[in-house]
Amino acid sequence: MSTAAGHKRPYTEGLERNEDAWRNNLFKDTTCTLRDLLKLRLGAGAIFDKLGIKIRRAYLKIYKTLDKENNTTVTSDDLSWKMYEFIDEIAEIAAFDNRESLSLALYLLNELREYSWDRGAPGLGHRAPDKKADKLMAFVIRRSCKAGLRENWGRELEELEYETEERALYGVEPWYPETKETLNKIVKRKEDVEKQGTVASEGESSLNIDC
Repeated sequence: MSTAAGHKRPYTEGLERNEDAWRNNLFKDTTCTLRDLLKLRLGAGAIFDKLGIKIRRAYLKIYKTLDKENNTTVTSDDLSWKMYEFIDEIAEIAAFDNRESLSLALYLLNELREYSWDRGAPGLGHRAPDKKADKLMAFVIRRSCKAGLRENWGRELEELEYETEERALYGVEPWYPETKETLNKIVKRKEDVEKQGTVASEGESSLNIDC
């Protein structure tokens, strides 16, 4: 995702040369258990593997048009509607409803959110396709929190807030409001629990939060 520290799209250059680049980058930051799941297990891992490639191919096809001078035909709506095509498949991954599948779904939703907008395309306000992705992402985050998935929800919220401000400058707003509300509640609850001293250790913090 784009962050205040850097705006480069993840793996875009690598994808144009080698479609395995994104996998290698993902595996570096995953646990051995998740790495083995992605490589060996059918089900959520298999869907994830194929869907990640499909999302990036779709984005790159439109991105090449955006890079052309005097682009007047492709808009952010085109990106948003193209990413909309993959939402149901991500929901299939989330439906396995365990920590691994929820983690995979959340990863793909973050990718989809990133690739559904580009500053090279005009903003068109509150785009209809984003609503469905927003609802699914909020749901997956709630399920992930309840399942005890150890994510840095505060960092996720900071990145989303930055994106919201940036997108607004280009006329795309609101930006994932339900997701933002969900993250705000989780982060606030986590802060309250830690202040009360009910969390014994960092490893238990996500398990003690009422999501």
